[in-house]
Amino acid sequence: MGTPHGAYAEYAIAPASTTFHLPPNISFEEAAGLPLSVMTAALALYQALGLPLPTTAPGKKDIPLVVYGGATAVGAYAIQLAKLSGLGPIIAVAGGGREFVKSLLRKEDTVVDYRTGNVAGEIIKALKGKKVRHVLDAVSARKSWEVVAEVLKESGGGGEVNMLDLPPDDANWKWPDGIKFSRTFVSSAYYRVHRHISEEQAKVDGDFALFFYRYLAHLLARGDFKPHPHEVLPGGLDGVVEGIQKLYDGKVSAKKLVVR
Repeated sequence: MGTPHGAYAEYAIAPASTTFHLPPNISFEEAAGLPLSVMTAALALYQALGLPLPTTAPGKKDIPLVVYGGATAVGAYAIQLAKLSGLGPIIAVAGGGREFVKSLLRKEDTVVDYRTGNVAGEIIKALKGKKVRHVLDAVSARKSWEVVAEVLKESGGGGEVNMLDLPPDDANWKWPDGIKFSRTFVSSAYYRVHRHISEEQAKVDGDFALFFYRYLAHLLARGDFKPHPHEVLPGGLDGVVEGIQKLYDGKVSAKKLVVR
């Protein structure tokens, strides 16, 4: 993004470290919504929050996780990865995509509908006395970060929130004492430095992406990881405008829009 041969270019060029082979059971349309969203989820869980990889030997993995925005691609992929890592219980927050999120969860996990009102209270109730210290906020809006801050505070204080965006400067927002905040920006998977990503972080995230994309191909081939639901828009590139309008109007939930 914002670089030569990037988005909206006639020919897109990607570093070899961020490419991977698609197994025959995955179509290009299914795969279109995979790379950036999966990598964002993986960087958030494993690099930022420091949670154990699926390849970690079995042990103490009884680690509760809250995912705000479970129906988003990043949120849904994070749920799949968290299950592979043996984390839990997973408490996912969703709205219109609630049934889709429920289909991703296990019996010990819970989906909370943010439209019910007392979201923080419902999350605390779903934890059944367990203390949560790790939150992925895939929505990153005022309503979400206020809820997760309350949950961590009610859960004994402390913990870490990883977000995909920052609270606006004019929000007069301050995280409660003891809560660590981090932000994931997927450009670090391309070894790119960002104003919120140091050169050191970009290096380790780029190295992480090098092996994780190949591991993703392995998971897809084995059927252990599923692409996000998608809808192919008609009309080729002429469908882009319609798709963006649907997104703007809030008519897209729990799926990716794809154009050929």
